[in-house]
Amino acid sequence: MASRGNKPYLRGEPVRLRCVGLCTSSKSITFKKVDGDIKPDKTKVTTLAALWDGAKVYISPQNSENSLFEENVTYFVRNYSINKKYGKECLTVDHKSTIFKTAPLAMSENERSSAMEVLHPSSIERTGEEHNLFVSGGYVTLRGQVKVIRMTQSDIGEIPVLDLDLKCGSTVLSITLWRDEALVPMCLEDEVILTHLRPSTSNGLNRLNSSAYTLIKVQETLCNN
Repeated sequence: MASRGNKPYLRGEPVRLRCVGLCTSSKSITFKKVDGDIKPDKTKVTTLAALWDGAKVYISPQNSENSLFEENVTYFVRNYSINKKYGKECLTVDHKSTIFKTAPLAMSENERSSAMEVLHPSSIERTGEEHNLFVSGGYVTLRGQVKVIRMTQSDIGEIPVLDLDLKCGSTVLSITLWRDEALVPMCLEDEVILTHLRPSTSNGLNRLNSSAYTLIKVQETLCNN
């Protein structure tokens, strides 16, 4: 494949692809202050399709609630682009692309489960007391009780950042929630479940950060008491 000028992607050869699954999400791209509080301003809706060629999985984004692909349908695609986006190999189609349905590309249930990881990566539930929590890699899910809440603001603009201390068993962990996740209502002593956290260590300090996949479930709240 040959490069297109200075653009960081390549125009691919014709390829046969099966759409394994679709995922639509709405994320805030800008925020604004309203009466001293940071609120979402502009949002962006993105639909990601997981596409499998029999060996490799790609994601294909569309900036809408709709996708050019249907789940469990196989396509023949010409004139697409490959680049790195969303941390994965991304197959982009545009007005120059040709897409048409073709004979089904068979796949096993194990292959399907593996392919769906690009849309819904696994998050291992931890107690928070594991000695290898910050070195084992991957996403983790924690449940615990909120002990400290500190709303701050990013250095790069009006992006909400919520620092909290979460008591998991006998351990208190420092967690930072970014952007939309920072605006989920929580109170002290709330019992919560946080999924898809990324453990990190910086300057000897351990912390978990929210990711694009993080979900927050408030099981018991004292906000109205």
